[in-house]
Amino acid sequence: MPEGLKRCVALCILKNDDKYLLIKRGKRKTKKEEDYGMYLPIGGKLEPFETPEDAAKREVKEETGFDIDNIEFKGMIIENSNINYNWVHFVYLSEVPYFEPKENDEGYLEWVYKDDITDLPTPEIDKEVYKYVVNNQKFIFNDEYDDELNLIYSREELSGEVIVNRK
Repeated sequence: MPEGLKRCVALCILKNDDKYLLIKRGKRKTKKEEDYGMYLPIGGKLEPFETPEDAAKREVKEETGFDIDNIEFKGMIIENSNINYNWVHFVYLSEVPYFEPKENDEGYLEWVYKDDITDLPTPEIDKEVYKYVVNNQKFIFNDEYDDELNLIYSREELSGEVIVNRK
């Protein structure tokens, strides 16, 4: 893949009442080593010729063993850097009945109360994503990272709101 080319990922936030099913990355290194041990939504890269929605459904099935039918597009995260870290995330939400998560090769699945998410080790922009999802607001976050993959700028493109500015 040419250096700097954006890669696509589909994420699906699974919600049951006031809880979200998140994966604590721990068994395999992730795209960003800093994500190791972090709580993240379920998801992964799109396969060739796959739609983002189909990828989100497939990833949920692979990582949880659970099939989802109802899925709602919530927004996008566009990550930009001068190094080979450039991604487009398609973010979905699916309300599901409670189920016991299965063993997972990616990490540890855990139901987390929405009010506790900000206290967990979570990527900074993900906390903003959850705020928008809880408030039923669509979003497009356009994020810039420095060469050490620190978030230096984030703008929500639909409203124009600057979320982070460390330039």
